[in-house]
Amino acid sequence: MLLVSHAIRILTGDYHLFYKYKNTRNDNRTKKKMFRNQQKSYIYKDM
Repeated sequence: MLLVSHAIRILTGDYHLFYKYKNTRNDNRTKKKMFRNQQKSYIYKDM
């Protein structure tokens, strides 16, 4: 399941956003807020 989700993320380009979030997790909260807003739109897309 994890490998499949990773493959889908890489194909769709969502993987880059996820990786970016991992790296920016230590940064200020504004980046987190921005990503959360993006994440919401992606979740709706997947549904």
